[in-house]
Amino acid sequence: VSQSRYLWNFSDNSNAAYYLRGETFLEPTDTRLSGYYKNTGRNFQSFGLFSMNTNQEIWQLKLEQPLFKNRISFTGMLRKNDFQSPLVNQTIQSATLFKSAQLMVRFPKWPVVSLGYMPGSQLYFVDNQRINQSVFYIANASAMYRYQWSGISMFSSVLYSGTITIPKKTLNVNL
Repeated sequence: VSQSRYLWNFSDNSNAAYYLRGETFLEPTDTRLSGYYKNTGRNFQSFGLFSMNTNQEIWQLKLEQPLFKNRISFTGMLRKNDFQSPLVNQTIQSATLFKSAQLMVRFPKWPVVSLGYMPGSQLYFVDNQRINQSVFYIANASAMYRYQWSGISMFSSVLYSGTITIPKKTLNVNL
């Protein structure tokens, strides 16, 4: 049986992919909105990581809002990654919604301060027998300051990143 028959089978959408992207700027409030939607079929071939033999649906929405003459800015983002993998006997299915928020404060002659928060979850294999899901909470903070000292331009920064990880579920899989 010739494999080229799949090339001409236009009714099979399992090798198709769709990608839509958009962004806009709302001038009265200086708000930026952007987002995308991506859907790939099980037989779609690409050079991306973990995309072969999986149905994927991914979307993202992002909002950027400056406040007080650009001295404070807020960025919020939602991203969903949904995939199914037939590579294991019990199909792995994940529908993860990533959320993140970042606040940046800039005042003249003061350090630039940034605060961020991102909760999420992750699936991973243990001993090729079990799939675990971990839930994690990440908090980031930074302060950066540019100044002159004895005629020399200096830059100092302090960074903090903390993570709390909570193991949640275990699924036994036959590989």
